Amino acid sequence: MQDATDYLPHILEAHYEDACFLYLQWWHATDGDAPNSEFANRLAFRLKANLSGLMLQPDFSLDRAFGQIETADPGECFVAAYLAFRCGNIDQVKAIIAAGNSDIQNYRAVADGLSWDRTPVSETWMEKLATSQKPELCALGTYSKTSHQPYARAESAILQKLSLIQSTLPLPVTSLLLAGLLRAPSVAAVTILRQRHTTDVSFYNILLLETRITLGDTTACAAFHPFIVTANPWRERAIRFIFPHLEHATAKQWIDELRRQNQCDRVTLIAIGALREQALLPWVIRKMEEPEYARIAGQAFSLILDLDLAAEGLALSSNDFDNSWFEIEGDEELDWPDVTKIKQIFYREPALANA
Repeated sequence: MQDATDYLPHILEAHYEDACFLYLQWWHATDGDAPNSEFANRLAFRLKANLSGLMLQPDFSLDRAFGQIETADPGECFVAAYLAFRCGNIDQVKAIIAAGNSDIQNYRAVADGLSWDRTPVSETWMEKLATSQKPELCALGTYSKTSHQPYARAESAILQKLSLIQSTLPLPVTSLLLAGLLRAPSVAAVTILRQRHTTDVSFYNILLLETRITLGDTTACAAFHPFIVTANPWRERAIRFIFPHLEHATAKQWIDELRRQNQCDRVTLIAIGALREQALLPWVIRKMEEPEYARIAGQAFSLILDLDLAAEGLALSSNDFDNSWFEIEGDEELDWPDVTKIKQIFYREPALANA
């Protein structure tokens, strides 16, 4: 009979890989573009089982998790943090916090690893970090503590820490405090965020504006305008986020501004899709005939009509691709629309053709 020690490392490796992957899925199901609480709960149950498996051999699991921590992705940061805050030494705790500080999603993953469940050791770390004078440590502890607190206490704790938010803070720290705030929304919080907002077209400001909108502060809509009509690294993100929240007349006006600008066809298509503006379907279909815009136009078409191109037989197969298309970068995750079929259906349906 094979000794257990011969295959235990393989079992632990499977637990590690599954836990990393399941956390990423859980994060998207919780905070992605289309949250799904039922699916997130199922993922959390499976993730808990894999984390329990790793805790059976903590030394091996810690060595695996910290083997390449400097280049870890969010899933790997989550698992490393979960292990470190329950059984790791101070050096490993410092290492995972440093790894998280480099990236917004990694930092959130470290906080989720700390707060995933309550143990005496993890609670001690939460309390210690929450009272730290260093903002990056204070944010971790506060976020983790409030994830296990009743609404009123969470609101109070987050409001106290909002004084930390300023444009000079590392973005991961600001992002984590804002994520914690969404679990304890209040009028006072909106007031504080309004005071922190500046007119800069910056990632700091877009984080604040997104949080204000999510908290129901529609007065933040107008402040998105510079992000929409000027070239900046956060333009597409801003368009996808804000257009579903805009009044229809305002959204159409902003789209008209984009269409009048040079080299803005891509962002205009994203805006039309986000608004689900049927009146511009003919223009969207024409853009499908230009390889540079075909996939993003196909996505806009799908959003407007609420359909899946592949499921409806309106996507090209790889055999239909022109070789030159493979040189076009970006949108690799999107289907190539079958423009011929789409035009046949579009112009056959009066309700669509006259939209």
